Amino acid sequence: MKWEADRAIFRQTCKGVNGHAYALDAEVSVADSVVTITYKLTNSGTRAFTTEQYAHNFFHFDGRATGPDYEVEFPGEFDVKIPKPVIEKHGRKLHFIGEISPKIKAADAFVSAKDESRKSDSVVVRNTQAGMEIHATVSMPAARVVVHAGPVYVCPEQFVKISLNPGESKQWVRTYKFQIN
Repeated sequence: MKWEADRAIFRQTCKGVNGHAYALDAEVSVADSVVTITYKLTNSGTRAFTTEQYAHNFFHFDGRATGPDYEVEFPGEFDVKIPKPVIEKHGRKLHFIGEISPKIKAADAFVSAKDESRKSDSVVVRNTQAGMEIHATVSMPAARVVVHAGPVYVCPEQFVKISLNPGESKQWVRTYKFQIN
């Protein structure tokens, strides 16, 4: 780990298990109202592998409980499965129609984009009452997005799928822009 004034640099290595080995580099930088995380995954083993990477992204606005003031917006059309009726789809948005009470504990929405040609993925989590929002973007298309929410957070998890042969690397970037309207 290395610390600088506006960034932190991390390296994680797995020396190998049954031919599977990797190095994961991450650089977290902060500038103005944007947090950027640049990742690089290298297959340093002798066998190919496929994995998914995601970030939990627990977002919470100004002490407000998760409920009707929250929405999650996607840039394009999507399909969604919603097991609990506290979330509804309205166009390109998911709306919370009630508070997520301790009895409900959590609610999920399983999202898949309809546009297979997209180059990246983004989601905006917004609290309309507080006038606050976070734009979460990943530089490659997400294989899937799970919007997980509890009583005090909304967590859009953008899963990216990475397949690497021995010696190959893949780089991607996650950006979080914080905004007050």
